[in-house]
Amino acid sequence: MAAESFTCPECGAVSHHPRDIEFGYCGRCHEFTGGEEQRLTYLRAAMLSEVTLRGPAEKVVQGMLAELADLDDDDPVPAWHDEEGRDLLPGWAADWTVGELRRRLRVMLEDLATAETEWAKIQGRE
Repeated sequence: MAAESFTCPECGAVSHHPRDIEFGYCGRCHEFTGGEEQRLTYLRAAMLSEVTLRGPAEKVVQGMLAELADLDDDDPVPAWHDEEGRDLLPGWAADWTVGELRRRLRVMLEDLATAETEWAKIQGRE
């Protein structure tokens, strides 16, 4: 029986990793080719899998929310770049409004809080 595979429609790379299939994600070209729910599922899984980095992730999300504070919900999301000029937001987020990005960032904060609680349980602190 042949293993299930995922072929990226963007670059043609083939992956047999079940997470690539589940998320519609290509590790070669770093494109999401699945639907919106697959992208959100991936982002949550990636953030929560890095539970030991939750503090820095929370600070990044809070910083992004602070930068959006003076913008209207209907405004387009501003372009964010790192020191080398690379985009910090994926291309598929470019069409979001500020309100939509705020909503998603708040959900990420909730997910990070949940991860903190679960991590505390694992460590026996709760």
